[in-house]
Amino acid sequence: MNATDNELPPKLARFIPREKDDIRRAQQLINVGYPDNIAALPEIFTWLKDANWPIARPAAEYLSRMSWAVLPHVRSILQSDDTMWIYWVLSLVVREFPKDLVAELSPLLRRLAESPSEAVSGRAREILALVAD
Repeated sequence: MNATDNELPPKLARFIPREKDDIRRAQQLINVGYPDNIAALPEIFTWLKDANWPIARPAAEYLSRMSWAVLPHVRSILQSDDTMWIYWVLSLVVREFPKDLVAELSPLLRRLAESPSEAVSGRAREILALVAD
């Protein structure tokens, strides 16, 4: 879906979805597995820019299970200006992380809890409350 497949090794680039409903290719890239698909993690995260895309669900399930391995990517997205992407990453990935990983993100989550976006701030507060228990 993105131009990044030119930057990926050929064995991964061939699995980059061409359309937002190309679940077959998305699943093939996910099935390559970590760490063999590490170079494609930024691409896989772009599939979460809209949770209505069919490729978003398999991506979210995969990324949320990877926890610590995807932490740098999650931090980068949470520090971006893309409010909808932040919302979906919070909703579909961070919310599923173990408590110790959420605690690691708590400074960013506290900042997002003050976001002008009601959706983002509400989701950040909800996730922080999960760690407070």
